[in-house]
Amino acid sequence: MSAVLICAVLALALLAVLIAFLRSGRFFGALFSSAVQGAVSLLAVNVAGMLTGVTVAVNPVTLTAVSLLGIPGTIGLLLLNAIFQI
Repeated sequence: MSAVLICAVLALALLAVLIAFLRSGRFFGALFSSAVQGAVSLLAVNVAGMLTGVTVAVNPVTLTAVSLLGIPGTIGLLLLNAIFQI
């Protein structure tokens, strides 16, 4: 798959999440809840990574993806990590 296709799919997923946040009527509450869930899941993956060897780098891009997408963002990062062997 090309990098452009992956970026387009991720951009559409992000747009769908933001629209869902806006339609919920609690945009900031939903955004905060998603950010907390994503941060905790990223922490759990990296702590479990001490035993399994599977970790996700913590940088501004991954934090943004996990903050906006929550737990599915963490799962997506794990899949991308497995596919591209980064």
